[in-house]
Amino acid sequence: MLRGELPVDDSIPLEALEELPPVTGAQPRVAIFHEAERAFKWPEGWTVSNLWEPSGGQFIYSAGGDKPAEALVPLPPGQEWLVWLRVRDETDGQRQMMAQVNGVDSYVMGGANSTQWMWYYVGTAAEELLQVVLHSLSPGMEGWTDCLYVSNDPAFVPSPTPASPPGFRTLADWDRSAQQPGWLWWPAEPAPDSMACFRKEFDLDAAPQAAVLAAQGHEAYAASINGVEVANRLDAGTPESLDVAQYLVKGRNTLCFTLVQQLRLPGVRALLSGTMPDGSRWRVTTDSSWQASDEPAEGWQQAGFDGAAWQRPWCRLGDREVNLAEP
Repeated sequence: MLRGELPVDDSIPLEALEELPPVTGAQPRVAIFHEAERAFKWPEGWTVSNLWEPSGGQFIYSAGGDKPAEALVPLPPGQEWLVWLRVRDETDGQRQMMAQVNGVDSYVMGGANSTQWMWYYVGTAAEELLQVVLHSLSPGMEGWTDCLYVSNDPAFVPSPTPASPPGFRTLADWDRSAQQPGWLWWPAEPAPDSMACFRKEFDLDAAPQAAVLAAQGHEAYAASINGVEVANRLDAGTPESLDVAQYLVKGRNTLCFTLVQQLRLPGVRALLSGTMPDGSRWRVTTDSSWQASDEPAEGWQQAGFDGAAWQRPWCRLGDREVNLAEP
């Protein structure tokens, strides 16, 4: 076990991003991976360890200090970057962390009794310098953090097993095809019995030959496709799979969820996948590119709804999640 202060991670120079091949009409989709023990500086009372065998290697935690750890990461200008942290969920109400992203609080991470390493989307940054401040909230049962990811792709959800070595990479289509759906919830700290609405619009070149919606919720939820209810679950936990090809059309489609929230971090996750008449495959997963609101609005389950006033949902994903099956 090591103690002390390690330098800010300077192994990923900003100039390296300028070497990425140009993408016509759009910025390259990029993810940048940092190990926490290199990215963060911490005051007296924090330490680094590898005692628990996290898949990312070493992790940092507060061993009794009351001051936060801080990471400063340069970012290419002119883009919005989503910030992800990997935190250990261990014991209910313990190992809890709070993050600030460029001065904006996120929410309480960890302590959900899921006994796994959990990726949390904690905020966005549009500035050229990203500041992430970590606060440990449970003295005596400290929160653990081992990885930091930033990406300019809102549909990106990190792999449960972090990339190694640290660095940046462009996000090719195969990344999306293997990506697991994340848990969505809104707002950051929902009140008991509150409602959350999530929506995602997507295009299909033709009506699909086959399509399956696999979904899982921590609470009661309802799902709809193009305004038609296809699922209404009053129980929670067990994934369900539904044949939904008949509800999908050529052109623009909309997948929506309504969630009744009870837990501190409730959520719903889903994978909609199918086969086109020519045999090609497609998929839609829950991620931070969706739109979220704490109340429904007229027409929100239909394509073409103006969701400009809706928000980017919070998202998380653990390394021991149940796989949602594809047909």
